[in-house]
Amino acid sequence: MNSYQIRYRFEHTLLPVRLLRNTGEFVKELKDSENQRALLFRMISGVFASEDVKNPYQEDQFDVTVLLENDELTGIRLGFPLPEKAPLCYCGFLLFDREFQHISYFTVEKGIDDDSAFLCKWTLQGEHMNYGRVPPEAGADFQRCLKLHAGS
Repeated sequence: MNSYQIRYRFEHTLLPVRLLRNTGEFVKELKDSENQRALLFRMISGVFASEDVKNPYQEDQFDVTVLLENDELTGIRLGFPLPEKAPLCYCGFLLFDREFQHISYFTVEKGIDDDSAFLCKWTLQGEHMNYGRVPPEAGADFQRCLKLHAGS
């Protein structure tokens, strides 16, 4: 596997399964971590190490931001290094309720054109749904995720 294939596998298979199957465990790890971006970096570094490929990314290229937290819903943005090519991800959004009964994981994926991005959703069954282009306004992708999550 090369670095593109490893990152693709991490963003499109391993991370969605981990987040959707073990949301509570992942959130606990985030809350217990002094450096939340390091958690993402360690996860992807482990995949690179298992394939005996040097990780081309640095910890500061990752970001974890809680965008929403209330009694009903939590929304976390997982930021990734800028994607080199389609369909690698710019970021992911994990949305869940307090009991971890209603969970959604969305990704903003690079399109074939340099200025295009698409909002997609992953299911526990590995289904990939494409909701089309993401509006260019900052934050519009998260607002759209909230609406899609509420409707699912």
